[in-house]
Amino acid sequence: MNAPPVKHFIIGITMILVISVISFFASELFNGADRAMLRQYYQLRGERNLDSSIVILYFGNEDLAALGGLPMKRNYYALVVSALREAGASAIGFDLAFTEHDRDHPEYDQVFSSVVQASGNVVLGGYFSSFEKNDKRESQSQKETFAYSLSPDMPFPQGGTLEKPFPELLAGAASLGQTNLSDNLRVPLFINSERGAVPAFFFEMLRVGLHAAREEVTLERSRVIMPVKGKLLTIPFDEHGNVAVNYSGGIASLRAISALRFLREFDEWKSNSGNGKGTHQFHDKIVLIGIIAEGKSMFVQTPYDAQLPSIGIHAMLMDNVLKGNTLRIAPFLTGWILAIIVGLIVTLLMSVKSQPVTLASISGCALLLLIVSYGMFSSASYVLPVSQSLAMLVLCTIGFIVYKQTLAQSKLVTIEEEKHRAERLLKEKEIHLQQLERQMQTTQPVEQAPSIELLMEIKKYKEAINVLQAQVEDLKPTTIEQSKPADIQNEFQGIVFNTSSPMAEVIRFIKKISATDASVLILGESGTGKELVAKAIHRASNRKDKPFIAVNCGALTETLLESELFGHEKGAFTGALKEKAGRFELAHEGTIFLDEIAETSEAFQVKLLRILQEGTFERVGGTETRRANVRVLAATNRDIKLEVNAKRFREDLFYRLNVFTLSLPPLRERKDDIPLLIDYFLKSERADVQVSEAVITSILHHEWKGNVRELQSVIKHAIVLAQAEERTLIRIKDLPKEFTSQLNDSFDIEEQILESLRSKQFARSAITETADELGGLNRGTVAEYFRGYCFKAFCECHYDFTATIELIAGAADEAIRQKVQKKLEEYLGNAIEFADKNKTLEDIITKSKSKTKNLPQRYHSHFEAIIQAYVEGKWQMPE
Repeated sequence: MNAPPVKHFIIGITMILVISVISFFASELFNGADRAMLRQYYQLRGERNLDSSIVILYFGNEDLAALGGLPMKRNYYALVVSALREAGASAIGFDLAFTEHDRDHPEYDQVFSSVVQASGNVVLGGYFSSFEKNDKRESQSQKETFAYSLSPDMPFPQGGTLEKPFPELLAGAASLGQTNLSDNLRVPLFINSERGAVPAFFFEMLRVGLHAAREEVTLERSRVIMPVKGKLLTIPFDEHGNVAVNYSGGIASLRAISALRFLREFDEWKSNSGNGKGTHQFHDKIVLIGIIAEGKSMFVQTPYDAQLPSIGIHAMLMDNVLKGNTLRIAPFLTGWILAIIVGLIVTLLMSVKSQPVTLASISGCALLLLIVSYGMFSSASYVLPVSQSLAMLVLCTIGFIVYKQTLAQSKLVTIEEEKHRAERLLKEKEIHLQQLERQMQTTQPVEQAPSIELLMEIKKYKEAINVLQAQVEDLKPTTIEQSKPADIQNEFQGIVFNTSSPMAEVIRFIKKISATDASVLILGESGTGKELVAKAIHRASNRKDKPFIAVNCGALTETLLESELFGHEKGAFTGALKEKAGRFELAHEGTIFLDEIAETSEAFQVKLLRILQEGTFERVGGTETRRANVRVLAATNRDIKLEVNAKRFREDLFYRLNVFTLSLPPLRERKDDIPLLIDYFLKSERADVQVSEAVITSILHHEWKGNVRELQSVIKHAIVLAQAEERTLIRIKDLPKEFTSQLNDSFDIEEQILESLRSKQFARSAITETADELGGLNRGTVAEYFRGYCFKAFCECHYDFTATIELIAGAADEAIRQKVQKKLEEYLGNAIEFADKNKTLEDIITKSKSKTKNLPQRYHSHFEAIIQAYVEGKWQMPE
């Protein structure tokens, strides 16, 4: 991947900054999106049961009805505590606020207080009714016994009035914990008050239940450490002093038991066990006691349950600590930094020229982000906010796409304007040239030659016209079309060819011989694709599932080649530290391709002949005769028969290899394949670019001494230069220098051909003589250029036959004009052969594409314009 240009990087940074500012002011929106995503993560993860040591005893609607409703007599609570103490519960906690005495039954308050004190492991609940600082100034000597002394720089919230149990009850409790919930996800671990920091209810329940002393609890900057039975329990809290709840599940995940059911079962246990014999199921359990009844207790919404009793939050927090999976939520700054990183990644990816690859990579990044986020949540209980990053990814991608589309459109408009300007100047020059030629014909006496000044001016205009024609064609993108999609283009085992090219016959022959095991000798110039053909033969053969091994015989010395092909034993020569299998062994039951076979020595050819005849060989330095069942394909770019006659290649080996011969045509004989090959190379490079008509014209006129390999190199060269300038059109300047000079010559061809035909008065032999006169052109090329010029002239003369004939003839001689008229009518009649006015224009043009097979690319638009004008009734053939 190339580094993005500075401008591209600056645009990316700008978008990142703008989106970051927007996300900062829309933080609540992103927080809401992250919460919604977290709910989906919970659903995907599924419910989990609470730790078995945590039990909830609740008074439900039926219990309350049976016990006389609310407020309940406190002797019932005393009865439950007494039973739990006898059952061996390690801690008992009330998620109830006993803030006032029971004035109707003060004796029950006394009983309840006595039982709580006797139990010694009861944690009571309280709550802060306000978070405004209390105006009453109380000295630190009045610090509550249940409160903690914390450093003032700890990030815990400041509370106001603490609503706590009545004094006699509180005095006998093991501790007190505040039950405030900041929201559905978070609980303040401590709340500061004038009398010290009041711990969370779940925290004190754990401490008492696990028998940890208050003095042993250690507070650090972002966590609390509680030593329990030789190990440390860690409780992390955020920058506001809150602990996030990692929901285990809905109400079904709680181990909740009705209080009356517990008392009945306890009585049964006690009577069956006799004097406390046997262990009760509540032994060593942490038991939370509360009311779970509609309208009489608080419920919260969770990802698993629309109404979870608040007592369940305390149970889940204890479960989180015991299992070490307390939820940790990354701060907003982390999400913001991650979003910036994602934006930079998008900026880098959007520098890739292939948009499908870019979009696929960005989609992969989004998917990876979600997978990592969910993985961190499910395995490490860490919530990584990704909504901001996803928004950054989407918005940056859209921004870059819009930018690129706008830039491309702007460049396209610029190219179109440049092309129209060149076309306008070209039209003006051509009109002026026609006027000068008429002036020369009409004003000069027959016996008097034109003036030098007039001839020089005509020459100047012709040169200017050639330059402008080159500019127009270099700005006009061409689509590599298929005249007959089902027939004209084909591909066989990676070989691209046109059914009318010489390569089609090669492919047909390959299909015939592939199924055999006979040797094949592939002949052809360097770069014609001999190895590609060898691979095609192998893939189409019965050995296609076995190895294909290629060896370049011309790249190795005789000793190394022998070792490479036949292998060697350990110590066979200096450096042979271990035995090595040769290529023939590796190709067993498959195919071996010997490229540049004519470069081998006679001594080596003898050894090669043996394996071809008998299928046996010995490794270098070995005596064991080995067998190899391989099909041999060989290739050379030399005249092999000449090498045989010159005694440089063994005749017997030649006949062994030459069971079948394939002669590959050079690229200059495969002109019909060149557009298809260009298209293939563009797709192979994943380049979203087009090729100008001038480039196609130049490429088609090149000699291609390096054949297909040279063409591929030229296309890669052009793609790199075009993309470096962020263009989607390959132009002449993107090709190597020799193509530029070659193109200038090709743009002179039209004028040279026309002048030569005029000088020969369009005689029958004029085309053949012109081809011989210009050199390097065949008769067909001259005829097609003339046909194309006739189409072009007919369009420029607005489909006027008389004006077109006059323009082409360039003379007033009636005999010459008749010859031109005959040719023009022949060409036009052939062009509209399929122009059935009952069919659509698109169908007619598609069917007529076969008639442009050899027509130079520059005239294709004129050919289509003529058909369209005919269908629209703008002209008709003369009667």
